[in-house]
Amino acid sequence: MHALYYLTDFGDPFLTIPLALSVQCWLAATRQWRAARCWAAGFICGAGLVALTKFVYAGWDIGIATLHFTGVSGHTMLSTATYPLVASILVHRHGPVTVRRAIRSGIAFSIAIGVSRVAGGYHSWSEVVSGWLLGGCVALFTLRFVLCRTPAPHPHVTSEPPERTIVDRLRSPSPSRLYGEQGEHHAYVAAPSFDTGIFTVALIAIMFLCYGRVAPVSAWIAYLAPRVAEWASLR
Repeated sequence: MHALYYLTDFGDPFLTIPLALSVQCWLAATRQWRAARCWAAGFICGAGLVALTKFVYAGWDIGIATLHFTGVSGHTMLSTATYPLVASILVHRHGPVTVRRAIRSGIAFSIAIGVSRVAGGYHSWSEVVSGWLLGGCVALFTLRFVLCRTPAPHPHVTSEPPERTIVDRLRSPSPSRLYGEQGEHHAYVAAPSFDTGIFTVALIAIMFLCYGRVAPVSAWIAYLAPRVAEWASLR
């Protein structure tokens, strides 16, 4: 049971919101403006929807009793949105295959956090599943525009070009830069990345300073929602 508490703390807003801000700063620093706009809009809308479902339940008792739904799980939504992005940034210089594996690892970690919320008695399955779906939409909305930067070329030459995804074709250099006159493909290796190093240092600092601390968001909602509902009923 103690392991569940350690795991569930990785989804707390006190930790995931600074991580989300670090993702936003990295996207802006690397001039991925479309991804930065998508991430900011998606994360704000997702977090706002979580707060709204909790607020209307605390103030007006609006939920789905048959599904034991009282609001989208904030821990689950925030972790599902954030950790796939964090994982993809950490390995973004190592090619699309590695990035996809990192994204899957981030999703698996967020799934584990959601399960810990149910096992710890904090949420029902309907609340956690809705958090997975909402957070996953936010992450995928941004990941559509996040792509590995083209690594430095390596002298080794292969006879066959590697498989390229649709996103690779949209964002990678033109075929004339990738292939020689006879169709030869230059293999690539990841080069050191200063921006990734800064992001990693920031990630470690955020984990050290924020992990284990609790943002009293639910307490704020429980305090404010009934008062807003009472005020609304008097008008």
